[in-house]
Amino acid sequence: MKGRLPFGPDIILLVADDHRPSAIGAYGNTDVVTPNLDVLASDGLRFTNVRCQGGMNPAICATSRACFLTGRQVWEAVESTAIDSSGSYEIKATLPTLPSLLGKIGYNTYAVGKWHNGARSFARSFRGGTALFFGGMSDHHAVPVQMFDPTGEYDEGRASVARGFSTDVFGNAAVEFLESPKDQRPYFLYVAFTAPHDPRTPVLPYSSMYRPDQLTLPPNVMQRHPFDNGALSGRDERLAPTVRSREIVAQHLADYYGMISHLDKAVGDIVSASRRSARGRDTVIIYTADHGLALGNHGLMGKQNLYDHSLRIPLIITGVGHSGSVESSLWYNSDVYRTIGTIGGVPGLDDCPSQDMLSGLQGREYVFGAYKDLQRSAIGHAWKLIRYYKSETSGVGTERAQLFDLGTDPFELNDRSSDPGCSGTLEELKSELEMWQVQHNDPLANIRSDA
Repeated sequence: MKGRLPFGPDIILLVADDHRPSAIGAYGNTDVVTPNLDVLASDGLRFTNVRCQGGMNPAICATSRACFLTGRQVWEAVESTAIDSSGSYEIKATLPTLPSLLGKIGYNTYAVGKWHNGARSFARSFRGGTALFFGGMSDHHAVPVQMFDPTGEYDEGRASVARGFSTDVFGNAAVEFLESPKDQRPYFLYVAFTAPHDPRTPVLPYSSMYRPDQLTLPPNVMQRHPFDNGALSGRDERLAPTVRSREIVAQHLADYYGMISHLDKAVGDIVSASRRSARGRDTVIIYTADHGLALGNHGLMGKQNLYDHSLRIPLIITGVGHSGSVESSLWYNSDVYRTIGTIGGVPGLDDCPSQDMLSGLQGREYVFGAYKDLQRSAIGHAWKLIRYYKSETSGVGTERAQLFDLGTDPFELNDRSSDPGCSGTLEELKSELEMWQVQHNDPLANIRSDA
């Protein structure tokens, strides 16, 4: 940044839903058109190794957002760790959220778009907002939105259907805020899109931008997952026939890219509006997503798995120096909490387990993930372990493990768990995973299998 300011910088946090980093041009995809995100990446710092931690219900977005809004890990950020419980969507009431901390030091905290963590946590987090959608997903052409309610009630009866496509509804609301008169306080603008989450129904010209037969499919596209991972019958997996043909996957990918290019246009509008309305102080812009998406990879469609296409998220930060830099160290999405808090000048963050991603850029030695009582993962250096469990409550799932060398096998195709030469790495990651489970009160802690 340019130097110490009388106020902190203006901060804009843009959050997409289901946007895997491999669907951005700046991350190496030559098919998808994302010029505005690409410019953000070239102007700022692009992170390539950030992951969410999964969740205890199929709506991974809820737990993921709770993690980066509180700086806590998967079982510590939400009210309940009980699988599929309503409390597994709610941010823990005793935890301060990032916007609430920024508000306490004088920021004008303003929200637009999706909030899937309960009305109570929203009410204590923001002091303004518009076009607010309380829920996980909706028809993009008929999003039920609410205006800001100072009482914090946000009863569903207050909602009305917004006119227009969700990306335009939220993008235009953000632009209106940026162009509105403001006092001298810095602002924290939180814009949470519902794109490119299904239903993937891009509008013209984005619906005709991509031809399925001209798209490059990843090498890990499969007709079906090779074994029962415990999540093969969920809603997301029913978005395509059981056998995922390459033609079906390509059509889903074309629609997905169309949604992303539309989203990219909204990002460009917001960035342009922030520059037009600049007030002589720095503006920090962050782009990220709650999680990725399988979309045919490993024969899966959703994000209820611990492969990297579903765990890994994009993260681009501009306005903090490091122009055009790439950071490949291991990070959690919960580290966004302390990073933004530090940027804004929030005091007293030393006790938070979240790490500042701009301080030394050293990253974490290991990162871990979880999905329900079915899957756990550990990543250290270039190696990754996924452990699978058979659920004691539902009876689904499989007791087994997978081990991948992400350095030579980034698409996670070659399972090395039975390779005698990898036994040391396998045991190391199992040990680290078990210690993490105990440390963070995983309900599956100390449950061992022969996998």
